[in-house]
Amino acid sequence: MGYRIRKLEIRNKDTGMQEFAKIGSTLPGQRIMTDKIFPLALKVKDLNPHGANILKQEMLSRAGDVVTSRDSLIQDEGLTDVIILGTEKSVRSLAEKIKMQPFGLKKLAAELEEYLDFLGMRVPVSAVKIGKKIFDTINNGPIIMGILNVTDDSFFDGGKYLSENDMRQRVEAVWREGGHIIDIGGLSTRPGSRPVSAEEEMRRVLPAIDYVRSFTGQKDLRMQDYKPGNGIEPNKCGDIIVSCDTYRSEVARAAIKAGAEIINDISGLTFDGNMPQLLAETGASVVIMHIKGTPENMQKNPHYDDVIDEIYEFLYKQTDFAIKSGVQREKIIIDPGIGFGKTLEHNLKIIRRLPDFVNMGFPVMAGASRKSFIGNILGETICPRPAGQRLEGSLAAAVCSYINGASILRVHDVKQTCDALKIASAIKNQK
Repeated sequence: MGYRIRKLEIRNKDTGMQEFAKIGSTLPGQRIMTDKIFPLALKVKDLNPHGANILKQEMLSRAGDVVTSRDSLIQDEGLTDVIILGTEKSVRSLAEKIKMQPFGLKKLAAELEEYLDFLGMRVPVSAVKIGKKIFDTINNGPIIMGILNVTDDSFFDGGKYLSENDMRQRVEAVWREGGHIIDIGGLSTRPGSRPVSAEEEMRRVLPAIDYVRSFTGQKDLRMQDYKPGNGIEPNKCGDIIVSCDTYRSEVARAAIKAGAEIINDISGLTFDGNMPQLLAETGASVVIMHIKGTPENMQKNPHYDDVIDEIYEFLYKQTDFAIKSGVQREKIIIDPGIGFGKTLEHNLKIIRRLPDFVNMGFPVMAGASRKSFIGNILGETICPRPAGQRLEGSLAAAVCSYINGASILRVHDVKQTCDALKIASAIKNQK
């Protein structure tokens, strides 16, 4: 299942007060906690209240603490959330002590040890496996997913790749410019869009998938094309991976049969109840994305009490649901859904807080390319910069997303993004 443990990034007293308030801690308790300095803060969901109180006593004896709600001190039923404060050493000591305790603490002990290992405190995790390929995204930079929309109404490239010749040129460009994945979509999900039929969606995407498979199947083509100085570089990752951008299980089934290895589901497995079973049966990887509403209505005054918490909760539940449905954990990628039911402020916060989603334990994909919030920042509220003039802003968002932990970047501009990320990766990995 997905981790019910989440590392919190408490950088100052204000963020500490906010996180402690969400738990249900009293105001005096919040102030006491923020006056203490702890290197590690772990939020744990759905604990038995008796177990929560045991945790607090055990951490106090280890010079740490546990933030609990006032109600958990008196409640006998239900579940509560807590925040464990301490060091790696003290939390590991806690895990060892509670292995024989009741109230679900034995299970929590194993989860705490596994999660600390995941965080890289002992075993750094950098590999992302898709199909038969393994990508080292820490040392080699992020995975680049190039976009191919074979639609007539996508917000940036709608209508550009409807002819067979244009589609083929786009496939070859993504491949030659360094893309690791090509994401093929036949159904526009821009704000306000309405879906076409599943039959029409398949009519659009299947020929593109077939061509990608036949084109990249010519294993020596790129090396034959490569000559020093001609701007074409051999792709060290070999054949490109095909992703199909769909939330319909019937389209996904046909796409996988045609050669797709990833299903990019913008609904996070909520629009089609047959999708989880299909993914379990076929073994395809899946991007579970967060969306608020549907493409038709998602940008009509989207509201969140706390955008990061609500997205995290959704992704936690949907990844857990996927795994319980038979999808292998290593097949799951998560996407907080930049631009899908979010305001400009929400999108900026998501990119800044990507480490929160990285801490869930799945590869994180970010897709900010050419989106309207970039146009609003670069232009003016009454006259945002059009999608065709958002390249520089898209590159900045891609670099920030990578620096903040994204393993996969979904982009329109493959070569320019790869160039920008070469510099960002070199700086980030400088010893």
